[in-house]
Amino acid sequence: MYYTFTSYWRKFDRKQQIIVLLVFLVILWSMNFMNYGIFKVFNLIVSSF
Repeated sequence: MYYTFTSYWRKFDRKQQIIVLLVFLVILWSMNFMNYGIFKVFNLIVSSF
């Protein structure tokens, strides 16, 4: 599962990856889920770039 996700992810270019991340954050924010745990996950994602 994780492998297929990363292989799909590498098919996106940088702009598409940023759009996907922004949509993901908006969905989380709309669910009022922006707590400390989400910020930790987001920092992990950003530092992986």
